[in-house]
Amino acid sequence: MSPNLNVNRDPRWGRNVETFGEDPSLISAMGESYIRGIQTGRAGVDDKAAASGYLKIMAVPKHLGAYSVECFNPTGGDNSYPHCPVYRSNFNAVVNATDLRETYFPGWQAAIEQADAQGVMCS
Repeated sequence: MSPNLNVNRDPRWGRNVETFGEDPSLISAMGESYIRGIQTGRAGVDDKAAASGYLKIMAVPKHLGAYSVECFNPTGGDNSYPHCPVYRSNFNAVVNATDLRETYFPGWQAAIEQADAQGVMCS
């Protein structure tokens, strides 16, 4: 299940090391190259077909949508479940259309339209 196209919006989030950072342009470029490299063995080239003519490995980027909260404790306490008051299964992220378009979706557009990702993991 790679690559991780999550946007790192808060350094207190517990899974920062899995992301490419907070810049949507960087996430788009890195995700596209990663997917091309996995699926074709040739990152950065324009053709989408593998050298052998068939797909050997599918890239499945994660987590589609505005996924940035795993576990968050605003008091600065323990950020592990069940100690955190804000957890991914009981938090309703309301993201405005501009933030979705400018921050969260560019990496996904590159992954699907340019790199031809074969699947996605939803959030």
